[in-house]
Amino acid sequence: SVAAAEAAAKATASSATAFVSEDCELPDFVQSCGHSEVIEFARRLASENAALRRQQQQQPQLLQQQAVSTSAKEAIAVGVAQSDSHHVTPLLALLQDNHRDLQISMKLCSALETLTFNSSENRATVVNHGGLKALVNLLDEHNDASGTLLRPAVDALW
Repeated sequence: SVAAAEAAAKATASSATAFVSEDCELPDFVQSCGHSEVIEFARRLASENAALRRQQQQQPQLLQQQAVSTSAKEAIAVGVAQSDSHHVTPLLALLQDNHRDLQISMKLCSALETLTFNSSENRATVVNHGGLKALVNLLDEHNDASGTLLRPAVDALW
């Protein structure tokens, strides 16, 4: 009978509404519409929104960690002086770990160039720790970038 079907639909909608109401408040017209499909859709939507909110709450922490990590790498690369020969090996390790990031890689290359420009000992350290291979691989990996962007890597090889 029609009355029995309507009663079953309202019971289903009522139980779906109760479930949704725990996660969020649905507008009255959705709760009172009596259509189980609408209630189910609203429930899924509310559940997806809750998942997105949780993801957004976690994401700033990850972005902050990445920003701190990037800032630290940039600070190491920018703060190198010719007398800082002890930084050659850590810079090479950072270069090998961050070869996909062109901006960080070029800052690291600039630092390596600073360290090797007047020091044959530092150049030997670069060679002995796989730096030439890393620099050539870096240039190969980013061969589609402009020459201006890749200049620090070329200078580090020079």
